[in-house]
Parts: sequence; C-alpha cells; structure tokens
Amino acid sequence: MLTLTLNKCASFLVKKNELESVYQSREVPIPVFKRIDSQSVNFMGRLARALLVHTDYSNTVYVPDMTSWYDFSSSTVGRQLVGPTTFQLLLQGLNVFGMSGLDQLFCFMVVKRMQIFLARIDFAMKQDKDLLKSLISLFSDISPLSTIPADSLKKYEAGLKLVKKLQPDLLKCFSEIGQIQILREQIASTLRLSSKTDAGALHGVLDVLNKSLMKDVQAHYKDPENLPYPDPESPLLPEISKYLETAGLSDCLTKIYVTTEGTDVLPLIIFFVLLSVVGEYQFNQMLGVSVSIQKKSKYRRDSTALIIGIVTVLRQYHSSHMLSFIQLCGQYIRSQLNALGFTMREKKEVHLPTEVRSLLYFLETMLKYARVSSRAVDSALPPSLFHFIEQH
Repeated sequence: MLTLTLNKCASFLVKKNELESVYQSREVPIPVFKRIDSQSVNFMGRLARALLVHTDYSNTVYVPDMTSWYDFSSSTVGRQLVGPTTFQLLLQGLNVFGMSGLDQLFCFMVVKRMQIFLARIDFAMKQDKDLLKSLISLFSDISPLSTIPADSLKKYEAGLKLVKKLQPDLLKCFSEIGQIQILREQIASTLRLSSKTDAGALHGVLDVLNKSLMKDVQAHYKDPENLPYPDPESPLLPEISKYLETAGLSDCLTKIYVTTEGTDVLPLIIFFVLLSVVGEYQFNQMLGVSVSIQKKSKYRRDSTALIIGIVTVLRQYHSSHMLSFIQLCGQYIRSQLNALGFTMREKKEVHLPTEVRSLLYFLETMLKYARVSSRAVDSALPPSLFHFIEQH
C-alpha cells in the first residue's frame, strides 16, 4: 500500500525516477499497473479521485458541525454523501499506513494547485503590466486600512474590475485547495482517534514530545541569543514529524506547502476575488454555514472549502498578509455601514446589504480556521458587531 502511494505521488514530480525510490527493489520491484483512467496511476490515485468527486465543492455542502458532506440541489440539502463513517471504513480497508499515504497524496495535490495559483498570478502580472501599478495605486488610496477612505464605493468597484479576469481561475484554485484540506483534516481526525484507542501510550508520548519541541522553538524566537533553536542536523525533528502525521497530530492548515515571495497587493487581489462572489451566499441557520444561492452547479462553490482555500494560500506568505486581508474585510464592512449611517444602538430591524452580512459570516468562519489571535479581529471590527448581526 505504501509503495503504491509513493508511486502515485511520484507522478506529481517534475523529474520522475521510480528507480531511485528507497522502497525500490530488483527482486520485488514496485508494480506498475495498466491505467484504467487518464488521471490515476494506480488504486490509491483512483481512491483519491473518487473522494474528490463525492465531495465536489460545486455539488456538495460541507457542514463542519457534522463533519460531513451533503448532496446539494438548488437551495435544499439532501442525503449525506461522505462522513465520519466513510473514513472509518477507509481505515479498516487501508489500515494506518494506507490512510497516511492517502493524506500524503492529497498533500502533493495541494502543492500542485498552489503552483497553479502562483503561475496564474505571475502570468496575469506579465500579461498586463499596468495591473500591478493599478493595484498598488488602489492600495495606496485606501490606506491606512484602519480608516474609511473617501469615495470608498467607487474604489471598491474599480478593484473588482481589476481582478475580473483573475476571478474564475483563482476561485477554482481556492475551492480545490480548500476541498482537499478538509479531506486531510478528516483523515487526520480518523488517525488521531485510532492512535488514541489502539496505541494510547504512543499517542500520549508523541503529543507531549511535540508540545515540548514547540515550546523550545517559541522560546528561541522570543530570546534567540540565549535560547538556541533545536539542532537542525539532528534527525529528531524530521523523524518526529513522520510519527505525528501518522498519528494524526499534525495540522494541515498551518503547513507551508510552497516557498515564494509575496507582494503587498496579494491580500488586495484575494480580497476583491472574494468580494466578487460573497453576495452569492446566504447563511443557513439550520446548517450553520453559508450556502450558495446559485442554481447552476458550475457557479456554485462550497463556502467552507472556499474559506479554507483562502486561509491556506495566505498561510504560505508572511503573517502580515493574513492581517492585511482581515483588515481589508473590516474596512469594507465599516465603509458600507458608514454609508448607511448604521449604528449598533438602533433597536429597529436592520436591513444590511447581502455582501456585508455574508462577508461577516465568511470572516467569522475564516478566523476559526486561520488560527489568528482575537486582537487581529478587534483592530479591524468592533467585537460586538458579530454578536449584533447574529441577533438581527
């Protein structure tokens, strides 16, 4: 099972050479089976594709409280397609190593889609040389983000026009990345439960060792002169990371998948791409998530997958990009409320624009997955605003 996973993962590499694999053997070579479809190399690939099909972000709704995907038809939610039982059955069929290999395969898929995202941004900047200048100028006009810019509505309309060509490709990248990340979270949850029940002592040791190493790393950054970083030449860190992933103790949402240099306008691009579709969602009280109101499936996107995809992309850059994105969302909401003369002291029923209400729900969900402190939110929006909107 492990060799099949590695063979499938090798298909994502630029230079493929299965003969160099540490698991390759002359006596018992890694099997290469005849392809059944055009995308998958072997069984593990077909299994991963099947999960992606059954959790497709355009046809399903992921409900975090149920950790399940439900069939989506128009504005109604039907039967459960994939849930905790599905992953328990996969664990029984694949065992721990198979599930860990499936998670590794999904990791390669995230990297591939991150590379597509970077290539699309780079291509757009090279194709339209004035795009970067226009974005920089717009970002300067709405700065500082703690204020409400003059003629804010016109500036936001101009920003939406600038990213219009980028919108379809970036939304697809965000949704695909988010969908895979949710699957990785479910696999980690299944492995974590299995390690707790079947290997409680090992799970406890790994958990304590992981927390101890993290405290050493955090202490180093607080006082780098007196407290050294864990020895980079020691095999401890790479080896412990393998055990942590197998035991489901890793967090896929905090991982760095690609290394790249970000630009100051990247949060602005992502913000306007999200703003262009945020009005297409409506919060569903029964499900506890925002649901797309688009009738055609090619225009629908699961809100949770979209949010997690954006969080994952922003995580690849400096933490200031995440804060800038949150502040951009906060500035837009404040600008809209200011234009309406809104005040939280009003006791009458409040009719907020759909974009404002939806963006508030998106931002609240994003903060849960972004693992950022509440101070970042407080600097962008009044803490009581979320509670006020929930009551109205």
